[in-house]
Amino acid sequence: MEGQWSLTCVDAGSEYCPCHLAENGTCLACSLLSGEDFCDCRWSGSCSYLNYQFSQGVINKRSECTVLVNKKRLTPSLLDLRFRPKTSWLPKFAHAGTFLFLRPADAPYYAAVPISIVNITADEVWLVVNCIGPKSSLLMRTDSQVIIRGPYYGALTNSHVLKKTRDANVIMVAGGTGQSALVLAAKTLLRGGNRLWACLAPGSTDLIYVGQTLRKYGVEVNEVSSLRRYGAKIIMNQLTQLEPSLVICAGPEELQTTILTMLCSIGSKAEFVHTKNNVMCCGEGLCGSCLTNHFGQKRVPLCKAQYSFRGGN
Repeated sequence: MEGQWSLTCVDAGSEYCPCHLAENGTCLACSLLSGEDFCDCRWSGSCSYLNYQFSQGVINKRSECTVLVNKKRLTPSLLDLRFRPKTSWLPKFAHAGTFLFLRPADAPYYAAVPISIVNITADEVWLVVNCIGPKSSLLMRTDSQVIIRGPYYGALTNSHVLKKTRDANVIMVAGGTGQSALVLAAKTLLRGGNRLWACLAPGSTDLIYVGQTLRKYGVEVNEVSSLRRYGAKIIMNQLTQLEPSLVICAGPEELQTTILTMLCSIGSKAEFVHTKNNVMCCGEGLCGSCLTNHFGQKRVPLCKAQYSFRGGN
């Protein structure tokens, strides 16, 4: 499969730069902070090296607090969570690809599980959790007090391209809890005057829970019971007809590979953005649970990495 990968850091130039990776010489954004003798960075609008020098070793940590959540069981394992954060937090939660670490107030810190933000309104944050693992299941049994930590911005690869896309056709494909990544992405893209078409399937959640919200914002939504059985042909037709500038795929790796193969088979030059399905335990690139050498370089923590693939043949 032909194409080209590019790699940068999701926090480069943000209030969370520099981070602990700069401290230990493994910065993804700055060559000087990763042991090199020369500057060879992808400019993010701010110099990570100077930020590190000016900070004098002080790392801006993510916020953590206890919130009261309204819980609603959508299916036997699917949990709808809503809470009201501090007003100052809302703008930070509005970015496409934002996720939080959640744990019950009475659970240890290592019980925190990463959950994508589905949507935010003027005073409420909406999350959906599929409680099928040992960490997420704790949220099903807990009372209304939950500790949140964040925000983190690495749920989507190459998410910065969403703000750059203007007046274009965009295709979004999602199944299971991958649906959670679409609403904030759609809101960003619609502000750029883009035309959005989405194909959704319930997947492992047995429920399509963002379809109505996407339609409310003006997205054309096609719902199918199975992307593999019924969605693939529809998606291929739309790729050919719409010639999108951007394709977002939120779902399992098998689905992502299928969509990427489709793009390459028709010689599409569309940007390809997808959700990350790797295990995340800290979100800071320190724990090692999401390290990969997929990009042919030294091992990279995927929770911090922003990477993109441009198709074509």
